[in-house]
Amino acid sequence: MTSQVTEIDQLDINQFTEKQLDKIASTASRRGGNHIIVAQIIEEQRWDRVRFFTVAGFLRLRNNLRGDSSPAPLNGWLDRFLVDWLDSSKWRAPESLNDVVFKQTPRFQFMTCLPEGCEGMSAWQRLKSAWLDTDENGVNFNQSYTGISTGCFSIAGGLFFGSQHAFHHLQEYTKHGVKVRTFLSKGELLRSQSNVFARSLFTYSVRWGWRIGFICGSFIAVSQSLQIYRLKDSWTHYSLGIALPYTLYNWPRGPLGMLAMGASAAILVGLPVGLMLGTLEQNARPILYSAFAFPVTENVARLSRWSEVEIRENITHYDDIIKHINSK
Repeated sequence: MTSQVTEIDQLDINQFTEKQLDKIASTASRRGGNHIIVAQIIEEQRWDRVRFFTVAGFLRLRNNLRGDSSPAPLNGWLDRFLVDWLDSSKWRAPESLNDVVFKQTPRFQFMTCLPEGCEGMSAWQRLKSAWLDTDENGVNFNQSYTGISTGCFSIAGGLFFGSQHAFHHLQEYTKHGVKVRTFLSKGELLRSQSNVFARSLFTYSVRWGWRIGFICGSFIAVSQSLQIYRLKDSWTHYSLGIALPYTLYNWPRGPLGMLAMGASAAILVGLPVGLMLGTLEQNARPILYSAFAFPVTENVARLSRWSEVEIRENITHYDDIIKHINSK
């Protein structure tokens, strides 16, 4: 921890926890006047921190995708463009950008997307922590990834199939429905056609969207859970991940139909996807975690490694800042 400072304009958010920063900012905002500057300094440094880890994340993602993890100077055109974006930063990063970009993600964290300190958990404890526990900001990476991915697939798939049905209904309406109605103007005809298209698009997008969301969301959740439980990636995770929801989805077909559809999905979808993602370890979840979330969790874990002396310095410094704001 750096030495204590008494000047407000030298406030360094690295010296405080997020809860302490929230308290300092809220106290300064409540006091008003010149103390608003304190809240502004904290907000500016937080945004600069977001920019720093965003740049580091994109550079780490590039290295992860091309399999390059050996340290090297950041002198490419993309490197220079992103580094120039950080020149005006007021936040002093504990580590250099080069160190953050080329820091290796431990195998355990790469497979589980869990923070440091969870290595001693049992398999069931890992699953519980991966899906239920959140960080100090209320964020769970596995939940967020699954929810965002499911939503994207659901919306994109629903609109894709829904638009096909909507165009078909529009064509049928144009051929047959228009003939039995009288329209006073071209605009009234266009409004009628747009209403038919919009109603069909909404109806069929919802019908297809929830189906695609159920299958894709279950597929991602099952394959992720198996990876977290077994601490390794395998093509079998993806085969089972797609077979289980597709079997349940086809329950109206009866037991034999459910088994047949589940087996076909495992062979036709799960197997090739598993060979591409599981065998080659190209699953997007751990790659994105390694690129964007891991550096942030490492920065947060730095606070947990403070010594007793640093903890006492932190408490004293925090109390001094609060007293300074309340005294004027």
